Amino acid sequence: MKEFISVSFDLKRCQEELAAFRGLLDGKQELEEAADVKPFFETKHQLAALIGPCCSRMRRCDLIAFQYQLFGDFSCDLVVGDSFSKSYGFIEWEDATAGCLFRQQGKKATPEWATRFEHGLSQVIDWFWKLDEMAHTEEFEERFGSRRASYFGLLVAGRDSHLTHSREQRRWHWRAAKVLVNSLPIRFVTYDQLHADLASELDKYQPPKP
Repeated sequence: MKEFISVSFDLKRCQEELAAFRGLLDGKQELEEAADVKPFFETKHQLAALIGPCCSRMRRCDLIAFQYQLFGDFSCDLVVGDSFSKSYGFIEWEDATAGCLFRQQGKKATPEWATRFEHGLSQVIDWFWKLDEMAHTEEFEERFGSRRASYFGLLVAGRDSHLTHSREQRRWHWRAAKVLVNSLPIRFVTYDQLHADLASELDKYQPPKP
């Protein structure tokens, strides 16, 4: 089992990592999960940790883990956590390639959700099932510090350019805002949206201007 890594916030380093993320997005229109995304974030601990407060009510994030084995059944791409509040986020990376969000099916006017996206969503739902099943066990408490630990899910897939049609934009934003599993949120963002959210979150840590 991959253990959690302790992270202490470093503003300068986080700014550098955010700039590197911008460079990755500008340099490649399409991103592959295994070749591009995982290797990038596994060396960007500050940015990975910032996803916690950026995408939830988590006040801080001082724990991260990559390829985290969830009770022997599943592997999570990234887990972020606040050891004080016992809050955690479980993140699934997916590709940002053509057709990764929606796909045309035959002569249907409205495209269907892509297989790759649905696969990623199913992964996160399975994590929630396993977490709920194990929530009242000693092993859960040992891992997450409390049997009442809270958590959220995040699925990152696609680019903003894959949401050019206003109808698909509405479908995307509605689903991202409305989906709850076991009364817990699962967020969806594109890689461009994630960068924008991280940049906005990092602005909160800037020293006040004189």
